[in-house]
Amino acid sequence: MIFGWTHYFGPLQQSSETAFYGLLVAGGFVATMASPCTGAMLLNVNVPEMRGSVMALYSVLDDLAKGFGTFFIAMIVRIVGGRATAYQLSLLIWVFTGVGMLYTWWSYDDDERQMRKDLDEAAMESMVLASKHQAQRAVRDCAKAAGEAHLASRNHNNFMTASSNLARNCDGRVATMQEDTISTAVLHRRPTVKVD
Repeated sequence: MIFGWTHYFGPLQQSSETAFYGLLVAGGFVATMASPCTGAMLLNVNVPEMRGSVMALYSVLDDLAKGFGTFFIAMIVRIVGGRATAYQLSLLIWVFTGVGMLYTWWSYDDDERQMRKDLDEAAMESMVLASKHQAQRAVRDCAKAAGEAHLASRNHNNFMTASSNLARNCDGRVATMQEDTISTAVLHRRPTVKVD
C-alpha cells in the first residue's frame, strides 16, 4: 500500500499526508517487532551453553540478509521495471518468514519447558556431585583424625585428648552430612501425579 499510494489515492499533495506518514510509522513499528522478539525467543529456548553460538549465528544471518536483500532488489529492478515493484516483490519474502514465526505459536512453550527441564536436571546433578565431594572430604578428615588418634595411643598421655578430638570432629561432620543429605532430598522431592 505504501509503494502503491499514488496509484490508489493519487499524488501525495492531493491526498492526506497525515494518513501516509501515519501508515509509514505503523508499518515501521510492525516491521521491526520481529527482530527483538526473535532474539528473546532464542535466548529462552536454548540452554546457557548454547546461547552464545545461537545468538552469534542469528546476528550473522541477520546482517547477511540485509546485504543480500539490497543485492536482490538491485538485480530485479531491471526485470520488473521499477524500484517500487522490486521492493514489493522482495517484501513478499516476509510472508515465508512470517509463516515460520507463526509456527513458534505451537512449539515455543514446549521448547522452553524442555530447556527448563534440562537446567533443573543439570542443577540437581551439580548438587549431588557437590554433596558427594563434601562427604568424601569429611571421610578423609575423619580418617586423618583416626590416624592421629592411633599414633597418639602409643603415647598414653595424648591418647585421651586425641580421642576426644576425633569424636568431636567426626560426630559433627557426620551430623552435617546427614542434615545436608536430608535437606537435598527434601528440596528435590518431586510431587507425584496420580493418573486415573
